[in-house]
Amino acid sequence: MENKLYKDFFLTEEAYIKNKRKADGKIKTFKNRYMSNAKWKKLFLTVFQNGMVLTECEIVDFFGGTYRFIKNSGERTDYSDYIYSDCIDETLVTGEYAVSYREIAYLEWKKSNRDGKKIKEILAETGKYEWEETEAYLRIYGYT
Repeated sequence: MENKLYKDFFLTEEAYIKNKRKADGKIKTFKNRYMSNAKWKKLFLTVFQNGMVLTECEIVDFFGGTYRFIKNSGERTDYSDYIYSDCIDETLVTGEYAVSYREIAYLEWKKSNRDGKKIKEILAETGKYEWEETEAYLRIYGYT
């Protein structure tokens, strides 16, 4: 599969530019940025390669608190075919559209998931992240 870019998912160049401007404006409101596209890509590859442990993950974007749940059907798939340099394909999420890494506010795993400790251990091996852990959830932030 070819490596798509986020802009390839828009019907027109104008629609992409409008979305990019909106995202740029929102990004300017954050004090801290923790994730690059390469870091998100590495994290998502790890999430999907360890699907048995890393289930029930929510992707939360910074536009209106939209939740997109990562699918994990248990089928053997080469997820790298759907994890691009600047976005994750809609094939892997329940949303209708690809998710731009730069629009992700955070990833969240509910603590009802018994594998919370294991999730943190696996992801910590891939890099350093801005974590928040409470009794209710485990989050990795893109921005604060």
